[in-house]
Amino acid sequence: MAFRLKILGEPTTDELGRVAIRFAAQPPGAVVDVSWTPVSAHASANYDGWGRHEIEVLREAMAEASRYMSAHPEKLRLYRPQ
Repeated sequence: MAFRLKILGEPTTDELGRVAIRFAAQPPGAVVDVSWTPVSAHASANYDGWGRHEIEVLREAMAEASRYMSAHPEKLRLYRPQ
């Protein structure tokens, strides 16, 4: 199954100092939040209609966040190590 991920708004810094990136995932029509650091990423979403593709969507969102950060190194200033 192919997914389209579209970034929603501008990345920000979350309460833990990570880069927070929000994506719209199509399909399944959910919003996925990714917390990104230079060494890891965490994705979460509150959506009931995932079906068996939940892990794929979350993994793809984390990968897309890493690609985005590689393409926009100026956004690294958002990361605040604690």
